[in-house]
Amino acid sequence: MISFIPSTVRSCLKPTSISVCIGSKTFRFGSKRKRIVRVRSMASSSIETPKPASEGETDKKKNRLASEKSPYLLQHQYNPVDWYPWGDEAFKKAKAENKPIFLSVGYSTCHWCHVMERESFENEDVAKLLNDNFVAIKLDREERPDVDSVYMTYIQATSGQ
Repeated sequence: MISFIPSTVRSCLKPTSISVCIGSKTFRFGSKRKRIVRVRSMASSSIETPKPASEGETDKKKNRLASEKSPYLLQHQYNPVDWYPWGDEAFKKAKAENKPIFLSVGYSTCHWCHVMERESFENEDVAKLLNDNFVAIKLDREERPDVDSVYMTYIQATSGQ
């Protein structure tokens, strides 16, 4: 069975708590004491433009996102996280390895998406945790608003907000 984590897990991963960033409101949901998921705002009045690759980044290993067209996906091409774009390859891998999907939804001008990249996805320890235990999918909500809408609807329905 493939399970989905609606968006981006924060760097404060603990066995009993997962924080998730998605949407424009703060929500709480999850099972009692076992897992509490906090959803924090990704909306911000400050907008950051996608950064071009610095000289040091060109020496880093690229991941699967390097062949994508989306500016948002391309800005994550040097992350140590083994990102997959949304598609059959990722779902087949998750099923074959019996791993849950870690779905990170964002867009290129999102302030909190940049914060998450800097604080979590560039961190080797977080990348190892994600790579070992999940199939990580990065999704540009501007390219796939249909998928983003499904998960936003779920979050709003399960949180009661």
